[in-house]
Amino acid sequence: MILYLSTFALAAICASIATALQRCEQRAWGFVLLGCAVLIPSLVAGLRSTSVGTDTSGYVVELYDAAGSASSLPAFFADQLARFEPLFLLLVYCSVNMFGSIEAPLFFMELLNCVTVVAALYVTGKGRGMSLGYLLYLLLHFNESLNMMRQSLAMGFLLLALAFLYQRRFALYAACLLCGIGFHLSAVIGLMYPPILYLIEMLTFDRKHIVHMRPARALMLTGMVALPVVFSVSFASVMSFAESLGIVPERFTIYLTGGGTALPQSLIVAYLVILGIQWIERDRVIEGRFTALAFLYGIVMYLLVSYSEHLWRFGTYFMYPLILGVVGLAPAERSRAGYLLRVVDREFMAIAAIVFIVLGLWYLQIVVWGNHDTLPYVSDILGVWQ
Repeated sequence: MILYLSTFALAAICASIATALQRCEQRAWGFVLLGCAVLIPSLVAGLRSTSVGTDTSGYVVELYDAAGSASSLPAFFADQLARFEPLFLLLVYCSVNMFGSIEAPLFFMELLNCVTVVAALYVTGKGRGMSLGYLLYLLLHFNESLNMMRQSLAMGFLLLALAFLYQRRFALYAACLLCGIGFHLSAVIGLMYPPILYLIEMLTFDRKHIVHMRPARALMLTGMVALPVVFSVSFASVMSFAESLGIVPERFTIYLTGGGTALPQSLIVAYLVILGIQWIERDRVIEGRFTALAFLYGIVMYLLVSYSEHLWRFGTYFMYPLILGVVGLAPAERSRAGYLLRVVDREFMAIAAIVFIVLGLWYLQIVVWGNHDTLPYVSDILGVWQ
């Protein structure tokens, strides 16, 4: 546990110093520190034993052996393309054949994760809030990425796609979306980002405007708010129909079946809470409102475990925007604000509360529940054993 927390703290501190150096025009040193922020967790991920992470000893070891014994890249693709996405296969093949060790693909997977997250944070805030967003990524998703490697790579690119979507750079959004799909097909869920953003742009959360809202816009607002619950209630039948048409690949069947049909009571509670957050955030910038709505969808998808115990994986795609959402919480520079003024500043208190809550979530999920089988950390190279 101490190794993980030390890794997260060091990486976040390096990102914070790198941001400060960038503001001081020390760009070269800033990039060095930012490189350290990315390399520290990547090395921890790369040097781990294959027993760390539920899937590490499964398909990663299998692909490592296949890549090492394949006569060529086309032969490797011919054997594996029916089961794995092309960009993931390319990453594994190149890293294995260049370095000849299983640590290489594990390292480069996390390196690519961290690079895409940092890039998305920079595109969104131009450096502002980078260390906080990066810390949240490490606490919320680092251990997850040691298990769900393909999907984590896809989500990293979708986060970058969303950062470009905020800025209406649609070509870069599409390119990042395609890269995400190239690592894991489930990244097509990122196609829901533009419609959500479009709906938010058309609607206002201002009380006086809601009272005088035109019927068409009122209907759209009602539909947007009701859509997650409608989706959750109809999910089982919709997915069964999609499977019958052959729309859903057979290898994803495990994610879509094996549950009941009752709507969880906790879903209603979470739904009302997040709707309250949306109302509080109604006057925020477009990114803040998108984050609130994305979180609502994420909560719904997480709670769809009543239909399938694996569906929380899809909910993660909507949890990732929270990393970008905190960029707006980062305290702006103040020429006269001293330490005491910052302590009582509501943005500073909000940041402290977020970090405390997320740290608690990490402890509960990783240490207490043992999610993703990443604790205890084991590494023969580093001399860390259970």
